[in-house]
Amino acid sequence: MYFNDDEIRRIKDAATGHLLDVAQDFHELKRSGVNYNCDCPRCKAAKKLSISPAKQIFKCFGCNELKGGDSVSFLMSAEGMTFNDALEYLAKKFNVILDQRPAIKKQPAKKMKKSSKAAKGIDVDSYCARMLAESGLTFEDVTAKVYKTGDTQSIFEQRTFRPGTIDERGMLTTKGDDVIIEYYDLEGMPVVFTRKDNKRRDVGTPQEYYRIRWQFPDAHLDKEGKPYKYKSPRGSGTPIYIPERIRSLYKSKTKIPRLYIQEGEKKAEKACKHGIPSIAVSGIQNLGLYGALPEDLVKIISTCEVQEVAFIFDSDWDDISSNIRINDQVEKRPRCFFYAAKNFKEYMRSLKNRNIFVEIFVGHINKNEAGDKGLDDLLANSLRGKEEELAADIEFACNEKKGLGKYIEMFKVTTWTDHKLQELWGLHSHEVFAERHADLLRNLPEFLFGRYRWKFDEHGKVILAQPFDDDEKFWREVTKYDRSQNERIEYEFCYVNSQNFLQNRGFGRLRRIDKSYQFIHLEPPVVRAIDASDARDYLFQFAKHNCKTEVNEMLIKGVSQYVGPDKLSLLEFIQPNFVKPNRESQYFYFDKNCWLVTKDSVSELGYENITHHIWEEQRKMTPAKYLGKPLVTFSRQDNTFTYELSEAGKKSHYLQFLINTSNFTWRKSAEEIEPEEENENRIHLLSKLCAIGYMVMEAKDNNVARAVIGMDGKQSEVGESNGRSGKSLVGELMRNIIPTAYIPGKRSDLFNDQFVWNDIQENTKLVFIDDVLQNFNFEFLFPNITGDWSVNYKGGRRITLPFARSPKMYIA
Repeated sequence: MYFNDDEIRRIKDAATGHLLDVAQDFHELKRSGVNYNCDCPRCKAAKKLSISPAKQIFKCFGCNELKGGDSVSFLMSAEGMTFNDALEYLAKKFNVILDQRPAIKKQPAKKMKKSSKAAKGIDVDSYCARMLAESGLTFEDVTAKVYKTGDTQSIFEQRTFRPGTIDERGMLTTKGDDVIIEYYDLEGMPVVFTRKDNKRRDVGTPQEYYRIRWQFPDAHLDKEGKPYKYKSPRGSGTPIYIPERIRSLYKSKTKIPRLYIQEGEKKAEKACKHGIPSIAVSGIQNLGLYGALPEDLVKIISTCEVQEVAFIFDSDWDDISSNIRINDQVEKRPRCFFYAAKNFKEYMRSLKNRNIFVEIFVGHINKNEAGDKGLDDLLANSLRGKEEELAADIEFACNEKKGLGKYIEMFKVTTWTDHKLQELWGLHSHEVFAERHADLLRNLPEFLFGRYRWKFDEHGKVILAQPFDDDEKFWREVTKYDRSQNERIEYEFCYVNSQNFLQNRGFGRLRRIDKSYQFIHLEPPVVRAIDASDARDYLFQFAKHNCKTEVNEMLIKGVSQYVGPDKLSLLEFIQPNFVKPNRESQYFYFDKNCWLVTKDSVSELGYENITHHIWEEQRKMTPAKYLGKPLVTFSRQDNTFTYELSEAGKKSHYLQFLINTSNFTWRKSAEEIEPEEENENRIHLLSKLCAIGYMVMEAKDNNVARAVIGMDGKQSEVGESNGRSGKSLVGELMRNIIPTAYIPGKRSDLFNDQFVWNDIQENTKLVFIDDVLQNFNFEFLFPNITGDWSVNYKGGRRITLPFARSPKMYIA
């Protein structure tokens, strides 16, 4: 039963203040002071469940898991009811009058006439005939031209849907009024299967595949006691269903620009009937067969030159179950659809191994007032008589930027990451998911998303209902007694659980090149180097906001004992997924997005679209926006260079600074400047831009091992300074773009200092030596430029960075 917001409010209002009355319906309560006690239904502890009529709260002091503050919460937590069951129980108990449900008007199904061509000689009063008629199909629509097993000469007309059932021996029989659905391959032969043993070896003889659609699913229960609609032979796998129209297109090698995949044979037949070429899978998770695409599907795509493949879900693709229990994962159903779309995308991408490239779409039927759920419902009800509108609407949605049509919504997911795909269902964030389903979730006392329990507070904000899991509870309550047998509670620290708490929140150790380690905190995609005190402070702050005063007292007393460096040194190692630098692409990271720069394009990506990790120093908290084209564009004809500035380039202060510092004829009038001098100025600008580009690229090449040197543009006598020419500002630019180690160059004993490279870390990308002295010894740097880089740290550590991971160098 579904309850609207007004009904939920009225039911809760009626039950307010009656927690004790509700609890008495299920438990024998005994008064203890102002409260009432009973046995806990969860941990079975005697008289540990306490109910306070005055405060309208309940809590078990045995397990501390059963607690809440209203009647709905009690029924869900203590009695295991679903949210709707709890509301229905309270509505009946307190005589809440519910609104009358409006009936959904659907057009009556057009019944097949007896002895008609559409009936094909089959009883039109059977459940099979009625089921097909409800979807606007006839027996003629589901008739295939096929061969029979053992006979490849004679072609027969066979109805793939026919009345019948299976008997107690598991054999097909016509003595029943369920539906038998038979499968045929592309050549028209019956689909067969052979059972396999636990080592995937064939056992037994091949058998023909079929599916049974039960007329009364409630009479057929699975091992969990839930009714199911379909049954197929045990060990038969999940082949695809191919309608006769698709089989005919395949045999005639007719092009199919876009092939659709439907969940259910009836949808595929109905779609094909109205110009939407489709095959069917038996369930949204059943596209693959033994971990690979069915060969018949690959043959259709290759023979019919399919360019696009679309998986169409029903209109309830994003719904969560209305029968949620307190321990149910609220995102379980949407996550099933996500994994179906993810597997579909990966299967379609695997076609590249066969040199087959297709665009991949995922779509769903839009909800409407008529309550049409599937594609067949939409065509048979709302679009009856105008079925051709759906094919046109799908075409519009596939070519529309937003993908939203009147009857359907389509998403082109060919290049989407799994994280981006999760966003369709809001699975990437508990807050987004909760807001999307707030109408239902805000009425629950708490809900389980991922590993944690959440709830809406009085301000409508999603907060943790249970701040941590049981294996993360870093303290233990111990009951002790004094000599007078008076009970008292003491608190002890749990070392194992404290490690679980920190590790589950991204704290761990990173193995360095020299086999030592450093503490890090991973909050995808950012990796931050931390001290042991940072992890300790995190745990203390958490305890401050979520734990009792006694727990905080315990932590403060034993701060060094509980979370000191020696204890934290037992945290597990984390191996972040850093990008290996390459010459074809480079990422740049800003506050809310990142750029992927290649030779031909710049892609602006949200952090939800990347799966690798980055150091905190790589992310510059600058609001960057890609303008769509370069600020400056160079062209070359013979040995003459020219450039053109975009409108944004003309407004760029730093680009104008580079142009000004490349102008060595500024003292001359325009008439005095020779064309060769102007060309030389443009070359100076180009060289600066190339040097900057070289330094910001993380990839290194042994054949192009360079140190960039910023020099004055004017020759002078030895010892004469020509500063203020902007050399150091290029280095400052680098410090704002990439992790840079800064080293002052005004030291005569610079290279006598064995700790000169002390500030270089494993994630340092550039060393900036600023304002070096005359007669600077460049030869000292040659081993670092062309080979590995050894670093002595103060304190005794020493590492050698291999060439590929060592920083580049800029000298001013």
